[in-house]
Amino acid sequence: MFFNTYKTTSQSVLSNEDKINLINDIHELISQRFAGKGIKLIKDSSTEGHLKLRFEVNGEELLQVNVSNQ
Repeated sequence: MFFNTYKTTSQSVLSNEDKINLINDIHELISQRFAGKGIKLIKDSSTEGHLKLRFEVNGEELLQVNVSNQ
């Protein structure tokens, strides 16, 4: 898990692996905690390294975030 293993250093840039772990952890936490309440975090990955995160509440899209893995 990103939250358990990440250590702050003088280097403020996250590695690609850290970014992926952080996004996966956020997705897992939201899914586990709010699944029964109609709240979803949908993670769509592309082959070009882009990621789209969408929050839905009772089937209605509330927020969409596009992330580029650069």
